[in-house]
Amino acid sequence: MFNNIIYFIIVLLLFNISLYDRDISGSLLYSITMIALFWAIYAFMCRMGFRRLIKAYERGASSGYAAIYQRLIFKLSLSAIILFSIDLFSFNLKGLIEAIPVAGSIYVFQGLSALIIFIIYLSTMWHFAHPAYNMIFGTDIGKRRFISGNIRFNIPVLFPWLMLSIVTDLINYSPWQGLKIFLDRPAGQIIFLLVFLLIIMIFIPVVIKSFWGCKPLPDSSKAEGIRNFLRQLGLRYRDIVNWPLLEGKMMTAGIMGIIPGYRYIMITDSLMDILSPSELNAVMAHEAGHAKYKHQVKLSLLFIGFFILVMGLIDSDYYLIFTGYLVSKFSSHSMTESLHILVFSLPVVLGLIIYFRFIMGFFMRHFEREADVYAAVTLNDPEPIISSFEKIALLSGKIRDLPSWHHFSIRQRVEFLLKSKENPDLIKRHKRLMVSAFIAYLTGVLLLSSIFFIPTVKNQITYSLISFIIKKESKQNLNDVELMMNIAMVYNDMKKVDKAKEIYEKVIVIDRKQAMALNNLAWLLISAQNPDPDDIKRGYELAKDAVRLERSPESLDTLAEACFLMGKREEAIRLIEEAIMLDRSNPHYRKQYERFTDKGITDL
Repeated sequence: MFNNIIYFIIVLLLFNISLYDRDISGSLLYSITMIALFWAIYAFMCRMGFRRLIKAYERGASSGYAAIYQRLIFKLSLSAIILFSIDLFSFNLKGLIEAIPVAGSIYVFQGLSALIIFIIYLSTMWHFAHPAYNMIFGTDIGKRRFISGNIRFNIPVLFPWLMLSIVTDLINYSPWQGLKIFLDRPAGQIIFLLVFLLIIMIFIPVVIKSFWGCKPLPDSSKAEGIRNFLRQLGLRYRDIVNWPLLEGKMMTAGIMGIIPGYRYIMITDSLMDILSPSELNAVMAHEAGHAKYKHQVKLSLLFIGFFILVMGLIDSDYYLIFTGYLVSKFSSHSMTESLHILVFSLPVVLGLIIYFRFIMGFFMRHFEREADVYAAVTLNDPEPIISSFEKIALLSGKIRDLPSWHHFSIRQRVEFLLKSKENPDLIKRHKRLMVSAFIAYLTGVLLLSSIFFIPTVKNQITYSLISFIIKKESKQNLNDVELMMNIAMVYNDMKKVDKAKEIYEKVIVIDRKQAMALNNLAWLLISAQNPDPDDIKRGYELAKDAVRLERSPESLDTLAEACFLMGKREEAIRLIEEAIMLDRSNPHYRKQYERFTDKGITDL
């Protein structure tokens, strides 16, 4: 599940930054054929990979099959992301989705469509993984239940995004302009995110429990023993539920919920069957340790920190300048615009992987260790929790030496418990490590947030970066159009309109076919507070040239504004109607239509 959080975030990020061709009429059959062909190639890769694994298992050619299985799943999941990226950047997948009438213009529908396609890739992998899983892990789950179980297990990862997208779409289509203006600011976005995540953290366990089909744990002597033990610990919770994960045959337990009224403890049938009462108490003490040390709250803070940093990075002018500079230095002039966008996104994707793998991974592994220690200390004996780990490792495919980025291996966890029994100071040192690490993390987030969100700091860094690039390039070649465009856009964001105009003028002298430069310069000329009539006329001519080169909604909007200022109301209305047809989700075009016509937009 934790790996899939990263995969889904990468997929959504790639989908959101990808460019697409709005006119799909000429390439529809080609795009669908190529997407289907690459899916077939992926299916063949999965079939061959798991066939080789099954043959190796039957021959007894090696050991550690659980680890080999997990590595193969990892490699094929990455392959699915790569093929999904090819669908996006080479075969106009986003254009196909947005061409769907009405629904294609709704953000949440676009994102869901992209995720469904990616889940089809993963389901293909699970289809071919099924016999290997049953063989290696000693289960007899049916193929349909195996695939649906994996989908059902991973889908809750998307619930926060889905709810956030629905709320965002509702706000975008609402008449509350003050709220929209507030949410356009970084501070507003952060406050909104914090409030939203707090609500999600409190109530999402109820939704997930229902989605997974968790039912109250049936009465039995073991169940009664668990309830009595938790009562002695003083842990408050809503219910203990049966977790039907892969028909309950996966040996695991979990806890979710930050407040007692919405906190659920989950345990699978397999784990209930194999563990003794004392071992079950140890597992429950482990889960209680997560609640005691507020691990879910801390994990939520880690997610909040991640989103704050990503928002700050993507919105920062110096990120645009710096990545643009790198692209201009190391990329080929023949590189397509979609590939340029992909290169721009690479630092964010790499940062995401590093953040989850090393920062969140560090905390998650040590949260588990902290819960292990709590269980051992609570029972005054590490033996029950150790024996439960050893049983799980043996009966789950001999996974004792199989670590992950979010859990230490069973062997590592057992060794630490044994060492801490001999040397209790290890427990104190571990507590100090966790406190120090979390303080260091919060300090780092605050420092980076000041760089991203405090205007004086942000502007100073931006000025320094622009000065560095201009000084460096002036000695070589300052005619790099893409770099100049990025700098001009940053100057515009910083309200240095004259400097932005100056650079756009240079760009169109170097290359008159730069539609974006023509459009942006035209907009700056006509959108001044009191535009000069000559500027309006020149802006009109520039906007016409931009539309001739690229009939995008942005260019049509600029030309419509110029027409309106020149008194050509009917032409302005026609142009803005065309812009709305190309991009129905942008509220700015609707406002323009209302301004040009002095009426609502219900008839469009």
